[in-house]
Amino acid sequence: MTMHEYEEINCPNCGTGNEVLVWSTINAQVSPQDKAALLNASINLSTCRQCKTEVLIDRPLLYHDMEIRYMARPMG
Repeated sequence: MTMHEYEEINCPNCGTGNEVLVWSTINAQVSPQDKAALLNASINLSTCRQCKTEVLIDRPLLYHDMEIRYMARPMG
């Protein structure tokens, strides 16, 4: 299962609130486009609508690729 939700994130540079799509799980077989976004480092990354600062959203993310029998999650 792939899970994501929108969150209001304030830009650390200018304080502007931005509605950001934040991912918590990615299943490579269910959502191959999300796997590609993860591999090109665009998952949980947002650009502030006001000042254009790129913001990496620091959230745990579970990645599961059943085809190659691989699962990864952050430690801690």
